[in-house]
Amino acid sequence: MRILACSSCLLLLPLALPGQTWSEFPDAGDLPGNAQAPVGTVSPLTAIVGNLVGATDVDMFLIEIADASSFSASTVGGATFDTQLWLFHTDGRGVAANDDSAASAQSALTAAMLPHPGRYLLAITGYDRDPIASGAQMWNDTPYNVERRPDGPRRGEALDGWSGSAVAGAYSIALTGCKNPGKQIVLPDNHHLTENAAMVPTGSSAWWQSNGGHFQVLYEASHFTNAGVYTGWLDRVLFRGEDGEPNAGGQQWANVTLRLGRTSLTPATLGTNFAANLAACDTLSPVVTFPTVTVARSVGSFPNNYNIVLDVFATLGGFWYDATGGNLLVDVTLPTAAVLPPTSGGVMPMQDTSGAAAFVRGSGLTAASAAAVTGTYSAFPPVVAFNIDSGVPPTPAIPATNESYGAACNGAASAFYQTFRNGQPFDLSGLVL
Repeated sequence: MRILACSSCLLLLPLALPGQTWSEFPDAGDLPGNAQAPVGTVSPLTAIVGNLVGATDVDMFLIEIADASSFSASTVGGATFDTQLWLFHTDGRGVAANDDSAASAQSALTAAMLPHPGRYLLAITGYDRDPIASGAQMWNDTPYNVERRPDGPRRGEALDGWSGSAVAGAYSIALTGCKNPGKQIVLPDNHHLTENAAMVPTGSSAWWQSNGGHFQVLYEASHFTNAGVYTGWLDRVLFRGEDGEPNAGGQQWANVTLRLGRTSLTPATLGTNFAANLAACDTLSPVVTFPTVTVARSVGSFPNNYNIVLDVFATLGGFWYDATGGNLLVDVTLPTAAVLPPTSGGVMPMQDTSGAAAFVRGSGLTAASAAAVTGTYSAFPPVVAFNIDSGVPPTPAIPATNESYGAACNGAASAFYQTFRNGQPFDLSGLVL
């Protein structure tokens, strides 16, 4: 059920959680910029059905892989023609592909090649229509009967087209470990791309601290309204590791608590007293306790993947947020120190913000103890993302590709370039280099 919380009442709303079969409509696109996203955010996504029309048709879908260990996608028994399945990161870089599986002409993907849970692009083609980048194949044609990472001449590049002709027909892709992607908002709304003043991994360890602690983050409602979201359910809160920094993850905190609230406080008027900031909220969720929060692996991409996920829907049914009535306050306590696996050590620095207040439109408060009454004010809060059930159709946020090159002091790159593919708008306003 959905829980609508305010300072004086709780309203319970019914919610069904059936597995969903998504039917392609209209025709799905073939590149990250026009991939089709199944509508909805909270129900499992168990199948996609559609139709490849003609020898050059390709169907691409945005999916959310919630459980990377149990992920699968299969057309075995779901098509009568020779299929191919392709999995990509949202920026178009390849993850895995399969042509023939289980001694059939249909295809299957597993969790074997997945680097982490999150959003991916799943494409289906008939044999032999293949993805290309810069005019050459991302995957070789053979071996055709195994699941493979990109191994072609353009294996490290991002998809920008397709080549070859193919058979076609109706299909059904059976899925496990997936859910509807929903709308995703990144706060600040201009931090979809990597941003770092020196293009070296720094980040901040003041938020998710290895020794525990307490932090609050406040972001203006304009981040939501700029994305067309005025009201909606906040279902998941996500944080990402510092851009460009890999980490094995595995660090765990016990009994982490979360509260979400709507407030008239602004980034400039956020106080240093945690309780007073919560009391200023006119809408406030109950305390949500997560028995265990585990840091997932960071692959070190630019921007990095989200490696800390707080599933508000699974624990509370979501938090109803009306962006027309106030700003958003996020309150997180870490009552104990994290358990640190020897393979990865301390918690990696988390991606924080930079730039003038007009661009960040947010602020934060940190303390090294969960029992602290007051905290230290910060004008550079962490980057936070939300999965939202708002009725607004989701669209993939496609990051630009960032590459460093040249040699400078201490092994750092001397320069970098940013490549915009698949029709992304070129907009670096508010970011600091």
